[in-house]
Amino acid sequence: MRRLFAAWIVLLLAPGVLFAQARPNSTFDHFTTGFDLDGAHRSVDCETCHVAGVFQGTPTQCGSCHVTGGRIRASAKPANHPFTTEDCADCHRAAAWVPARMNHDAVFGTCASCHNNVFSAGKPPGHLLTQADCDACHRTTGWLPVLVSSATGKSADHILSTNNCDACHSAGNFFVVRVDHAEVIGTCVSCHNGRTATGKNAAHPITGNACDNCHTTTAWTPARP
Repeated sequence: MRRLFAAWIVLLLAPGVLFAQARPNSTFDHFTTGFDLDGAHRSVDCETCHVAGVFQGTPTQCGSCHVTGGRIRASAKPANHPFTTEDCADCHRAAAWVPARMNHDAVFGTCASCHNNVFSAGKPPGHLLTQADCDACHRTTGWLPVLVSSATGKSADHILSTNNCDACHSAGNFFVVRVDHAEVIGTCVSCHNGRTATGKNAAHPITGNACDNCHTTTAWTPARP
């Protein structure tokens, strides 16, 4: 009996044989086809995947079956699904779609494309104001602890300026400063006093303290008296 059944299977899968009737309650070992049936795949009828009895060329990739408008009418991504690869197994198990285990390597787009309080948890109401992407401070394995939990503020001897830090400082190296004079508050001499920044040298003519009457903010020299 087994030999007859094996011969029947060989006939089904032989080149040129495209159509066959599925046998009810078949004990066929699907693993021999290179695609083992596991999880929910074990409980579906053969005709669900082998539409109209077509055995050859049946897709084995998740996205080839679980797609809208495909020949095999398997459940597809809903309209509000995150932007991901078509390999469902990156996040889902064959036993059940939910719960899913998120694999961020399979996600396209920026963090905020999912973490927007629609698809997934986004910034809470008390979150600090930032335009940085989530992964600048958070890890994909957990929101907490954050990589940046506190930040350095202006020191007591900081020049009088606005609070637009990135006008003069860079995120890569906070201590490499490029002064944007448009962000400085107060007179020239409040910085250019010989301590905070370059001031008048010993040979400087006797003048008032409005440096920008003769000097430009881009360079001390040449001066225009």
